[in-house]
Amino acid sequence: MRVGVKTDYGVRALTELAARPAGEVVTLDTLALALGLSPSALPHVMRALRLAGLITGRRGTGGGFRFKRPPEDITVADVIQAVEGQLVTVGDNPPMPVDYSGTSKVLREVWLAATASVQVVLESVTVADLAAGRLPPHLGELPRPAEV
Repeated sequence: MRVGVKTDYGVRALTELAARPAGEVVTLDTLALALGLSPSALPHVMRALRLAGLITGRRGTGGGFRFKRPPEDITVADVIQAVEGQLVTVGDNPPMPVDYSGTSKVLREVWLAATASVQVVLESVTVADLAAGRLPPHLGELPRPAEV
């Protein structure tokens, strides 16, 4: 699985927001500083999160970002879908429309199973979990890939 930079920044930004007092409005510059990023790295990501209804944004004095939905209700999958689109793609397509023939026919089922596995994990972890430094217990029971 490839985690894009936009996804990384989005999850990190929402985790930072979730670690702050509920309802606090946080400026783009404050978020960028807390994440060790340039402020120019976040506007497109924050816009995507706002358009997806995860956060609200306000311009001007006293402006910034805060949650529109509770962080306990926002999963990593929600963030990925907001900033990247589909969780898993085959080429540029979601796995469902991909159709193979001959000896590759069963490959579609592999992509669907992989999608389901990834989806189960990403839909079970919220940004509130990340901010609290905890993960759902069932994730500890999953096999780990070999170290790279």
